Amino acid sequence: MRIFIGISIGFVAWTVLWLGSEPIIFSVVPEWNHGDDLSKVVDNYLVTKLVLSAMFSISAGYLCSVIGRENLRGPILLGFLLLAVGVFVQLGVWNSIPAWFHAIFLGLLFPLTIIGGRIRGA
Repeated sequence: MRIFIGISIGFVAWTVLWLGSEPIIFSVVPEWNHGDDLSKVVDNYLVTKLVLSAMFSISAGYLCSVIGRENLRGPILLGFLLLAVGVFVQLGVWNSIPAWFHAIFLGLLFPLTIIGGRIRGA
């Protein structure tokens, strides 16, 4: 049961951090605000979102591991969940954002979540 709670809280934490980062980024660098027009997204914004995604994935894996009191199964399941949702979301914007972003974003979700879980056990 603790693993399920850890996965749930890790997923919610990642999602809240991801969604909450956008207004913060746009308040710091307002010229990056593309509104709903994804064709106007600049590469610097995408790189920033990748760095944040990496930090959020590690944090979510760590949080999942701490709450679940183990550093293997919970982060692995959370990594799969984040990847599945990530694929679904990225498919929705596939033609609007460069392919390199999708590849890096999706490629880092799973392993960085596991690394976050392993940090707790280190």
